[in-house]
Amino acid sequence: MERMERSIDWKREISRDLIAFGSIPFYFIVFIRAIVGNFEEFTFQLLFAFLLLLIFSLFFNYESYVARSIVLATFISYIYKDNLFTFFAASLCILIVLSSYYNKNYDKNQIKNILKGIFSGTTISIITYYLSVILF
Repeated sequence: MERMERSIDWKREISRDLIAFGSIPFYFIVFIRAIVGNFEEFTFQLLFAFLLLLIFSLFFNYESYVARSIVLATFISYIYKDNLFTFFAASLCILIVLSSYYNKNYDKNQIKNILKGIFSGTTISIITYYLSVILF
């Protein structure tokens, strides 16, 4: 019985670690790296997307970790322009979505919030991308 509890704790710990990639501190680490690296377009994309994430959160209840991870994966992949990294980032986003579901007691509302997070992150990424194409 004790062995099974350790296994469950191990799965939850990895799940929590994956979700952390969508956290605000991680978002700001990437943002500061963009500033230090003198990536003007990337910095704009992250800043504008973050503002849109805040605005969306005023009107919608969604899984913000999922939305932020999609934004980060989108724009980091755009900067690197490497298929292997894009595959890795997309896989990580899928794992974050699954982890969000796994950690929230399988609630029907949580599924809706995760889907809204996917929609919000994707929509914000698209809006931000096209705006940055116009401005840069």
